[in-house]
This record gives sequence, structure tokens and C-alpha cells, in this order.
Amino acid sequence: MKRLTGRQRVPGAHRNSGTRSSRDQRVRRPIDDDHYVVVDLDFDTAEEATALLEILRTRVWASPSASPALAGSAEARILETVEV
Repeated sequence: MKRLTGRQRVPGAHRNSGTRSSRDQRVRRPIDDDHYVVVDLDFDTAEEATALLEILRTRVWASPSASPALAGSAEARILETVEV
């Protein structure tokens, strides 16, 4: 059985999302919880991040067939880098 990637389930979403490149994405998880994942994506603008978040909420997370690994509800926030 062939497994589809998220990009195959929702064609065009990543290409049109504004993410700069694959090197600007990080996937992390807590050392004590294999079922929790954090995906960190870099965007040039907050508007691009907001556009992808809208796609995730309406086309991906809202559809079990588009997000088969999602258990429960997804949580997402748009963050900005702060110089300290």
C-alpha cells in the first residue's frame, strides 16, 4: 500500500504557502512524548504564515483523509523572532 504525503493529499498547499525552502522547516518532539510533534516553519512575512495556517485549518486538519495521523485537535501559533 502506497502512503501519500501531506503534499500529495493537499496538492499546491505547500508550493503556495510562502515557506522559503525545506531547510527552513524543523520537526521536533518532546523527549518524553512520541505522540506530540512540533513543526517550525520560517516565512518571510506574517501574512504568508497566516495564509498557510488558514489552509491547514480549513483544508488539512478539517479533513481526516488529509490528516490521518492527527489525533485530537491541532494547535498552531504564529511567532515572531525577538532579539534579546
